[in-house]
Amino acid sequence: MVVPHRKIIFAAIPVKHRHMPVDLPGWIGLVRPIAASIVVISCLLTGAGESLWVIAVLAAVFVTPPLGLWVLRLRLLASPADASVDQMEDDGGSCSSESARLVCYGLTIELGELRPLRRDFFEVHVATPAVDYLPRGWRHLAPAVMVVAIVLGAPVFWAALVGMGCWWTVWCAARIRQTYLRVVPGRLDILRTFFLRATVQSLRSVCLLDARVVCRYDKQQLLIEPAGEGDAAEVAVDLASLAAPHALVSAVFAGAVSAKSAPDLPHDALLG
Repeated sequence: MVVPHRKIIFAAIPVKHRHMPVDLPGWIGLVRPIAASIVVISCLLTGAGESLWVIAVLAAVFVTPPLGLWVLRLRLLASPADASVDQMEDDGGSCSSESARLVCYGLTIELGELRPLRRDFFEVHVATPAVDYLPRGWRHLAPAVMVVAIVLGAPVFWAALVGMGCWWTVWCAARIRQTYLRVVPGRLDILRTFFLRATVQSLRSVCLLDARVVCRYDKQQLLIEPAGEGDAAEVAVDLASLAAPHALVSAVFAGAVSAKSAPDLPHDALLG
């Protein structure tokens, strides 16, 4: 069924934040743990685990990637911004964030990716978890284990070995059950996969055509409030846990205004 034309109010509100304003390749998240693992295993095989240069290399491995991302983020934040992006309606009128159905708070470079909202074009989008994503309660387990080992008198090399083992154990455990978000015209499907996508389970489908969508890039959060379902039905997406959060936000906003009909996709597969 084709969705009839309806008036869509979109508020794009510039706010400052220090998160990465663009999507980066997924492999970047694994550079640090893979490099550290290679150094630790190489030292274990060669017996050079007690050398000072090993500690120096491990320190460089953990410091260099965040420093590089920090420099890249500063360059992106310093790029020319479109000062004309502010609270706008699709027909050119102004509106407030309270009256708008679609609201986005972010840097002007991020707001510019959402405009103009197009009704005549849409591609099915599947948002995948970040490759280095770990559950909130387990993110600091490996560093904590390393600190405890060093306090108990273990050499830095062996503490790093135990810490990397903990990190990869948690990483593998987190891949057993993962949540994916599939966006089609007018709908968001929440799917859960088990054991490397061997089994796919549909958890919930949310209608986007009348839902209120609020994206807070400054808080790394996407809120979807389905019409008439109450606060309990609100969907909160942690953008920091996704491989390409900006692509998901663009897909959700496009799906909320798309006049295309949703394709017939299975509930037991990501794309069919």
